Amino acid sequence: MLMMAVVLPVLCFAALLKKDDLRESFLTSAVATGFFIALSTELLSVFDSIAYIWLVLCWTVYLSGLAVWRYRSQPTAEPVPRPQTTVYQNILLALLLCIFGVSGITAIVAAPNNFDSLTYHLPRIMHWIQNRSVEHYPTHIDRQLVLAPFSEFGIMHLHVLSGGDRFDNCVQWFSMVGSAVGVSLIVRALGGGLNSQIVSAVIAVSVPMGLLQSTSTQNDYAVTFWLVCLTYYVIKAKQCPDARHALLVGLSLAFAIFTKGTAYLVALPFMLVYTWVVITATGFKKGTAYLLVVFAMILLVNGGHYARNMKVYGDPISPGTGNDIICKSFGVTPTISCITKNVATQLVSGFRDADLALAALTGYVHDAIGVQVNDPDLTADRDFILQTKNHEDFAPNPLHMMLMLLAAAALVLGRKRYPRDTMLFAAAAILSFVVLSVGIKWNPFISRYFLPV
Repeated sequence: MLMMAVVLPVLCFAALLKKDDLRESFLTSAVATGFFIALSTELLSVFDSIAYIWLVLCWTVYLSGLAVWRYRSQPTAEPVPRPQTTVYQNILLALLLCIFGVSGITAIVAAPNNFDSLTYHLPRIMHWIQNRSVEHYPTHIDRQLVLAPFSEFGIMHLHVLSGGDRFDNCVQWFSMVGSAVGVSLIVRALGGGLNSQIVSAVIAVSVPMGLLQSTSTQNDYAVTFWLVCLTYYVIKAKQCPDARHALLVGLSLAFAIFTKGTAYLVALPFMLVYTWVVITATGFKKGTAYLLVVFAMILLVNGGHYARNMKVYGDPISPGTGNDIICKSFGVTPTISCITKNVATQLVSGFRDADLALAALTGYVHDAIGVQVNDPDLTADRDFILQTKNHEDFAPNPLHMMLMLLAAAALVLGRKRYPRDTMLFAAAAILSFVVLSVGIKWNPFISRYFLPV
């Protein structure tokens, strides 16, 4: 019977869905649910009250409030009629459902066993439950303390409500589903038809690294989902720059940062676009006010974690000890080096001759620019290698990397044929790859950092 409490988050999420636009309400429901998880966890932690009865009470009160709101609210629009789909589109939708179903069953049936899951994702949760608080605690693995905790907040709620680890993997699985929904909305917002929306969702879901991570307790898919939400809301803000979209942009960015530190880098180009949009569209005064709303949401969501890190480490975003992953050399040649290694890492195919040629080409590029391929300022942990492990820490994504390169070339060559917004956000996505490459040292686990891109 204790496990029945896990239905409370599902009911709360469902209560926020709207028939008039199910996909868009999916994202806003996720944002609202995320805000409740963050706020309730921080508040319960203050009173050392993270426990089953208090979490059940919080979710019950939240569900009751949503039920009252839903009862009193009137439909804002007529339900959108279900679009007619072709046989081809139905096949792709069925494929999507199969992927969701198989990975969902795997996430529930298979216990978490990833290295990071067992060394810091899950141990920090057990400490929080034991201490009834998310305050920092003594440990020699300070990744359990300093790294952004939002994904684990969600896992902790499911863990406590269900009485075990049965649903611990579901945060990542939900993020995969949400990312597919968000990608399809991004395509719709940029003018893509139903066929393009479905195809793009299938392409996004089929990323090997994503498929592998969707059944783990890591946080790369969780941060991916929030960055997809951020991208969608930035596009919507360009079309309608108002306070509501400023709030949604701010919360999406706040949750992304609160989930994984790589979000600072991946989100940067899109936030530059958002800053430009609100300043030029609404004027300096109102645009600045919207940016302050975004900043306030970041502080509201991340403030507790920042304060805990300041208390122990004297730095709100401290990387902790031994986490030397930030690049120490910048410029044209270091940038070429970083981008070359990361593109090569994604292009590994498993075909020996092709991979040897790729490694040789990478070495040739480094010889040409005069940078050592294993420069310690740009490479962490161990020497640069190309690996083909089908593992949630290492898996390359060669087909998707090739699609990105071909798409970039097509956009450059046919730039006059594509809408301005498409070019703008494509450039932001490409720049995200560059910024992440330049900011983080190459390491054997770096492929998973690029999942949001």
